[in-house]
Amino acid sequence: MKLTDFLQNTVNFIYSKIPQNRPSKDLAQACRIIAHRGAWNKERLENTIPAFDKCLQANVWAIEFDIQWTKDNIPIIHHDKNTYRVFKKNIDINNTTFSELRKTIPQIPSFQEVIKLYGKKIHLMIELKAFPSALQLQILKELLKNLTSVTDYHFMSLDIKCFKHLDGFNAQSFVAIGRSDLKEVHNKSLNIEIGALTGHYLLFHKKMQSAQHNLGRKTGVGFPNSKNGLYREINNQFSWIFTNHPLLLQSELNQLMG
Repeated sequence: MKLTDFLQNTVNFIYSKIPQNRPSKDLAQACRIIAHRGAWNKERLENTIPAFDKCLQANVWAIEFDIQWTKDNIPIIHHDKNTYRVFKKNIDINNTTFSELRKTIPQIPSFQEVIKLYGKKIHLMIELKAFPSALQLQILKELLKNLTSVTDYHFMSLDIKCFKHLDGFNAQSFVAIGRSDLKEVHNKSLNIEIGALTGHYLLFHKKMQSAQHNLGRKTGVGFPNSKNGLYREINNQFSWIFTNHPLLLQSELNQLMG
């Protein structure tokens, strides 16, 4: 286990034990659950159709997933550049054609397949892992032409400069992600047009949140994994809750909304 994962799990455990006030129905109705890489576990691998299907069945508001590009410029859904961590097969996606990848690991869906299955049925949080080329930008536009930005999908990136490469897309659909550099990303975001800022709940301070809300933006946090963690962030008035436990949190949110 990575040190960052260990620390996150430790923090989540601590906050899961701290009682929180039950949020009001109005606050609960303003909150949305986002499944980080789908509803995955040992049986349903991350960023795969079974993991996304489970979210759709549970009426989770959104699925978050990652785009990589094959050698022949087909956008596929996978977090890493290499497939070994998830599938135990050592394949560099950028150096492999889509047909080759499909033959070896058929579980990896294409972006086109995800849009066809889930477009307008569940919100799409599309994380771009690299700046798209001019050709890739045109491919994204063609694939998304029947969906409405903000209403049906958002683009996410860890590098705020990525949004400069999304010419022709609605800037309100851009979501900046901060990690340990959340404060820095927040400060940079104040000078550009985006629609939302997200980061870990421990680092997203009230002053930053207020500044984003004053600009008419959404704010989101990850990654609570318990009822108390969910209650805390709903009471803190975050619009989006990113989580690796979407089925649990959606069930708790449903109970709050009655």
